[in-house]
Amino acid sequence: DRLRVAMIEGGKDWTVKDPGIRPGYGYPIRRQMITYVRDGMGPESSRDYFWPYDNGSNFKIVGGCSVHYGATTWIPGDEDFHFYKAASGVDWDLAKFGAAIQEVRDLFGVAQPPASWWSKGDLMIADAARSMGFEVRAPEVGWRNMLEKSAPGGLNRYDSKGTALPWAYIGLNHGLKIIPEAEIDRIVIDKSAGRKPVAIGAVYKDKNGQMHEVRAARVVVATGTVHSALLMYRSGYGPKDLIGDKIGRAHV
Repeated sequence: DRLRVAMIEGGKDWTVKDPGIRPGYGYPIRRQMITYVRDGMGPESSRDYFWPYDNGSNFKIVGGCSVHYGATTWIPGDEDFHFYKAASGVDWDLAKFGAAIQEVRDLFGVAQPPASWWSKGDLMIADAARSMGFEVRAPEVGWRNMLEKSAPGGLNRYDSKGTALPWAYIGLNHGLKIIPEAEIDRIVIDKSAGRKPVAIGAVYKDKNGQMHEVRAARVVVATGTVHSALLMYRSGYGPKDLIGDKIGRAHV
């Protein structure tokens, strides 16, 4: 069945300029633009692409983009699922997420970097950690359509930088509607008496400054570690001592 999904994004929609990804080659629009070097080309050089209070570290763009120079890709392992269970009691394990993890690996070409990338300092720290009984692993890297692999990623331009764009293309063929250049004002939360607060929609401002409200059976907030919490607080959901009666009455 076709889905009905709205993706509200603060930045521009490059899927219009970059209509698809050719296997093994890719369209180079993101690779050309996103480098984290202020070379006059991409988001790094334009205030149109980043939140003013982030000073260029959190870009506004459909699909998002990595904030790591080397496109480090942390894939969850057994120890992560152990912590997930201990922290929240969820019945998750590596086997249940195996297909999703493999999908990430395939989409972004996730692999170990070569040993030549380890500096003398890296080797010294690794040796010290091993002497203390710790397991040491090099962080894996997303290498989708990388131009060359002779250096630790820093100035390379490659498609893994667009961290969710491949899924956007898949979504566009299955009922996804992208609402670009729009900023979420708040999450709409149903606070009916006797029930847990439930997110039922969102209010956003479009690029022309007009306010809109959308309703949905499921709401996913994906605005980063800091901004997701701030958005929930602004929506009246959070610790009582922080939001108080001025913002709302739903507390956790």
